[in-house]
Parts: sequence; C-alpha cells; structure tokens
Amino acid sequence: MMVLSCSKLKDWLLFGVLTLVLLTQSVSVFAAQNWNKLSNENKEFLFEMRAQWDKLPETDQRKWLKVAERYKTATPEKQEKMRQRVAAWAQLTPEERRVARENFRALKAKRMEESSTNWQNYQTLDEEQRARLKDEQKQKRRQTQTNPTLPPGAAAYTR
Repeated sequence: MMVLSCSKLKDWLLFGVLTLVLLTQSVSVFAAQNWNKLSNENKEFLFEMRAQWDKLPETDQRKWLKVAERYKTATPEKQEKMRQRVAAWAQLTPEERRVARENFRALKAKRMEESSTNWQNYQTLDEEQRARLKDEQKQKRRQTQTNPTLPPGAAAYTR
C-alpha cells in the first residue's frame, strides 16, 4: 500500500486542478473555432469577419473573441466605433494587416519610450516645478470639464 505525504498529496491535487483548468480552456477555444459555433452575439459583432473566420489562426480567433467580450459592455458610441474597426480590418489584405500590426507595435514601443523619458524628466524636477506642473494639469482637466464643446482630454493638447 502506497502512503502519500501531505506535501505530495497537495502537489498531485494542484496538478489535477491545473490540468482540469487547461483542458477546460482548450475545449472552449476549440469549440469556438468554427463560425457556426459562435454565439449569436459574437456572430453579430464579428459579422464582417465571417468569410475568413474559419481560416484565422486560433490565436487571432481568441483575440477577436476577447474584443467581442469587451464590446458587450461598451457604450453605444464605443460599440459603433468597434463595429467600424472590425469592418475596416476585415477589408484589409493579409499584407496590409501585417503592416498595421508592425505599425501598432512600433507606436506602442515609441509611447513606452516617451513615457519612460517623461518619467525620467519628471524625476529631475524640483518640488516647485512638480507643483507647477501638477497645477497646470489640474487647470487643463477643469477646462475640459467646463467646456462642453471640447471632447474629453482635448484640453491636454492645447497650449
């Protein structure tokens, strides 16, 4: 008769739970690969992708399904913008999509670099300069809130 120590038993239980979670997730992703198996809500949102859905790599399908989940809780204005972007993406050729992805990665890297540079510059400011900068940002936020003709965040771009 084999006797398991408490730590070995915990290890086996953890292994079993993790295996169950992985199997459950892979089954749900696998089931979603076929267009016909998508929910009606997802079909409606991803309608423009229907012709190419079954040919998309599994990773792309998962990304689109995550976008579809965010769509469900978005505001009507945001939903409309999301639908337009799906339609535009569906019209792109594979080469145009590749270029769009590269541009997105480059822009994201540039933003990260700028953010890092801005943070380093902020760190060099003395307390008085930081307080002045903080006051300027408060003023810009107030200006946006009190001027309904400006879109949110627009005051941050005015000088």
